[in-house]
Amino acid sequence: MAYARYGQDCDWYIFWDASADSDQSIEQGRASQRLAIWHKAHRAKGASFSYLQIAGMLRSRDYSEIPGYTVQAHALISTCLDEFIADVDAEEPSRAK
Repeated sequence: MAYARYGQDCDWYIFWDASADSDQSIEQGRASQRLAIWHKAHRAKGASFSYLQIAGMLRSRDYSEIPGYTVQAHALISTCLDEFIADVDAEEPSRAK
């Protein structure tokens, strides 16, 4: 699932990283889920963060470890991170955080 896509008005591609899916990932639940956060100028880095890393960023509101992050992108990134956490929680309702 994509939360943001490159376009005329968007420098970001933010998506639930399905490449992290495996039998082991399914058994590990939330902790194994990953969100890819790519800025158009830094996509070669292929930044991907775990559910726990995303939750930590949301708590601290510090997104500085995201390649290409700027203050101007704060609102978009916050929204995408919040949506990812909500989607993972909806997919894994019976598993502990």
